[in-house]
Amino acid sequence: MTHLNQPCHPVAKQFVLKLNAEQREYFEERAAIYEFEGGLHREDAELKAKEAVLKEWPDISARCSEVSKR
Repeated sequence: MTHLNQPCHPVAKQFVLKLNAEQREYFEERAAIYEFEGGLHREDAELKAKEAVLKEWPDISARCSEVSKR
């Protein structure tokens, strides 16, 4: 696996901790696309990538809310 950068946005930093390798790679790819091709600032691109991951894997949203309740 390639080295993955730590997200810049604080919400994204916490979110990626809950992802498996496939989901994290998808997150990184989406963030890069939104940043470089979409012209978004990195933090905005990461939040948009988070939305894309949640759309692709809706069960993550339930897991994240369970973790945040503890």
